[in-house]
This record gives sequence, C-alpha cells and structure tokens, in this order.
Amino acid sequence: MTLSDKPPAPVRKRRVVVPRFKLDLPHDTYTSPLMHIYGICVSEDWLVQYAKSFVSEEVAASKPVLSLMRGAIDVLKLKTGIKQLEIYSARFDDTVPSDTWAYGGVSIPVIGICTDLRYSYEHRPSQKQVDKLAEIMGKKPRWWTDIFEPEHYI
Repeated sequence: MTLSDKPPAPVRKRRVVVPRFKLDLPHDTYTSPLMHIYGICVSEDWLVQYAKSFVSEEVAASKPVLSLMRGAIDVLKLKTGIKQLEIYSARFDDTVPSDTWAYGGVSIPVIGICTDLRYSYEHRPSQKQVDKLAEIMGKKPRWWTDIFEPEHYI
C-alpha cells in the first residue's frame, strides 16, 4: 500500500459558536441562597392550549393535563431552539399577570431559559432564540426567584 492508496482523512466539522444573549445577573445573586430563574411566567391554561393547537381534538382529549403541558414545553424547545427550557416554580409577586396560575398565591410556573447557576448561565441561548420565545408567548422574560430552598435539589 502506498501513500496514494490511503483513504483521505475524515473532514472535521468546525463547531459553530452561538453568541449568547447579554444578560446581567440579578442584583441579589450573591446574597440570596435561592436560585434565580430567567424566564417567562405562564399559566397552566396557556400551556395546555398551546399543546392542543398541534394535535387533533381526539388526541388532546385523551391526554392528561400534565402530558399536554410537557408537550407544550417540548414544542417550544423545537420552535425556539432553546434546548434547556424547563418549567420551574417561582415565588409569586405583585407583578404576576392576573391570568397566570398561582398555587395558593405562593408560586407560579415559569418557563426557564436559564438560571443564575454557573453552568446554566454560561450556556444561555442566543438573543434570536430568546426573542422567538418571547414572540410565541407574547411576554418578555425576566428574573424570578425560585420557590425552593437549595436543599430541595439535593
């Protein structure tokens, strides 16, 4: 076998670096033991209706509410390209829209884009992806305070 008989070396694909959107950490990140979530508050009804818009009435009727809510988040991930979207429970405050579901006036569901934890913050999506999510949901994201103490996640 000569040098000319060798198959060509595989071409390495260059990894595309997505510019992350600019985001200042919340002012109390260093003084509060609670995690902060950057995201959009959402009502249970909005998630269910969003999921139903992608399936037939028969399929929607056969699915439990939690399944539809999870499906809505999965569709949002596909539509925006934000892989780390997750639903969190955040502390209720006076700025929460009246149409947003609040469990006993204590917590609300938030579609989290990223958190103030290092790994999540460093892997936040692009501005274009965040803008797409805000467009779909009709709301702008902001920082929310997690309802759970850090021990909850251990």
